[in-house]
Amino acid sequence: MYAENCVSCHGPVNGPPALDAAPVHGDAGHTWHHPDRLLFQWILDRPPLATAMPAFRGTLTDEQVIEVLAYIKSHWFPEIQDRQNEGSDQYEAQVVEFGAE
Repeated sequence: MYAENCVSCHGPVNGPPALDAAPVHGDAGHTWHHPDRLLFQWILDRPPLATAMPAFRGTLTDEQVIEVLAYIKSHWFPEIQDRQNEGSDQYEAQVVEFGAE
């Protein structure tokens, strides 16, 4: 999924992006700074400030988005994975507490 839909702009997970406007998704990038819920939503509907990234809703299924995220995460160092998981858990707790996304 990543090779078919993402690599042409973002480049290989731990390599330089193909387009200057596309962030890298490896350890050197900032993707891991964001919770799973937002990453999932941004793939489907594009990030709020993204001008070049298309929305993949209707192109990718929810399961395919999960596969893309799992692929990206599989290239992160374990400590980066742990930090991103912790941030995702904290974000989910806030969604539950405050009832907003």
